[in-house]
Amino acid sequence: MTQPKGMGGLGFKDFELFNLSMLAKQAWRLLQNPETLSARILKGVYYPNSDILGAELGSHPSQVWRAIIEGRDTLRQGLIRRIGNGETTHIWGQNWLPREGMFRPLGSIAPNPPNRVSELIIAATASWNRQLVQQHFMPIDAQVVLAIPLCTRNVSDFWAWYYEKNGAFTVKSAYKMLVATKQRREAWLEGSAGTSNSIAEEGSWKRLWKTEVPGKIRMFLWRLSKHSLPTNDVRANRHMATSDQCGLCGNRDSWRHSLLECSSSRSVWALIDEDVTHKIIGSTEPSARQWLFTLMQMLSHDQFILAAVTLWSIWHARRKAIHEAIFQSPQSTFDFIGRFLAELDTIKTMERGQVAAPAAAAPIQRRPKKPPAGWCKIHVDAGVMERRGGSAAAVCRDSAGNYMGSSALVVEGVEDAATLEALACREALSLAEDMGIQNFVIASDCQQVVSDINRRSHGTYGAIIAEINLRGSSFHCIFSFESRAVNYEAHSLAKFSLLRGPGRHVWFGAPHDQRCIPLHVDFTE
Repeated sequence: MTQPKGMGGLGFKDFELFNLSMLAKQAWRLLQNPETLSARILKGVYYPNSDILGAELGSHPSQVWRAIIEGRDTLRQGLIRRIGNGETTHIWGQNWLPREGMFRPLGSIAPNPPNRVSELIIAATASWNRQLVQQHFMPIDAQVVLAIPLCTRNVSDFWAWYYEKNGAFTVKSAYKMLVATKQRREAWLEGSAGTSNSIAEEGSWKRLWKTEVPGKIRMFLWRLSKHSLPTNDVRANRHMATSDQCGLCGNRDSWRHSLLECSSSRSVWALIDEDVTHKIIGSTEPSARQWLFTLMQMLSHDQFILAAVTLWSIWHARRKAIHEAIFQSPQSTFDFIGRFLAELDTIKTMERGQVAAPAAAAPIQRRPKKPPAGWCKIHVDAGVMERRGGSAAAVCRDSAGNYMGSSALVVEGVEDAATLEALACREALSLAEDMGIQNFVIASDCQQVVSDINRRSHGTYGAIIAEINLRGSSFHCIFSFESRAVNYEAHSLAKFSLLRGPGRHVWFGAPHDQRCIPLHVDFTE
């Protein structure tokens, strides 16, 4: 019951795990804000020579400190280092590989391995020492390492929270992490596959809870999937009944017998649409959960609603017959199902109201926006080539629309589109430095990256964001979002650059191809 609905539970909070998540929030604050009065007092008393992550419980800890240490241990499970210069990150002793489940390398495959991440970086080219990485890391680790983008400036490493896109700790994500960890541990101890945490089954649970039926029917479906309906076989197994026989026909009772195979149930299904009935009755899946999930895939949404209401109605009729001696004919149950579905349709219509006429689509902007007078405009975009890497391109024009210059950075190993977009924004700053301009607008068609830069996110490419903000402080620059329709020049350059070798490529005076990037374009006001 305390598991999230997407994992097959009812979403009630596990108070122990929730309390640990809130305590982890306090540890996060101590880590991020060591200059506060409370952090300085705790440091002076409990960890004068280290930080909160290296603090020990001590010999005479207070209850407050005990609680913070428990929260700290929870925090450690989701902390990850974002790599800037790599000087303060220990390769084998700290979390720094951005991948699910294993934030550290598995181990070195060669003697005398390096200790600091900075030893793996060629500072002059801001690139990984591929030979050294492949020499000491297993291939599965080396691939992850080489996909981490590196800074071209001296940006310090910093801690971030892996389970949020912006890298900032939240109680919600910590609680979800603890629940998933607990579930994996229980599945391992029980020797089961633990598939309820898989992406496919999580989606099935969510679809089940989004079925457009009253809550009592969704609750009935959940109980069915958990084999917790009080059929006589379940009751006998729990020593709540002396027999596992069906109360209506005398055969062995089970969820399948009660809802599908009993003579009273089959009589109702015989009145339902034949196509739906064949799919429902024809399955021999013994697991009610998998049976329901299969039905959701086989049936349309309306057909599944019909099946859910029918199952619930059959169960309701059986309960009244067994416990209240009120028997109703299959036709009466069928008529009730029809009335119930009609009322559902009426309620849905009232809730949704009349469908408003679609608003006229806004005209697609085909020309880029004009920057302020005296400012330049730099459009950026990224390109990806599978198994090879990606490119980050920037094209600069003055306020009159005249071509000034363009550049592209081709990197190996990095294939994440958002990361490459962030590198493209950084490349725009490098292009501005090369041309000596101070006032400019950087336009990207990736709204996520623009938002991350403006909010100083500590996400996957948080070190690149930190470098962009550091370098951007030397200019008067604005980061803005513009649609792909007006970003065709940078897009074209990014695709073209993928065919060139790794490194930085610059075009001043004239672009690489005037058919793709003309010398002059007209801006829109």
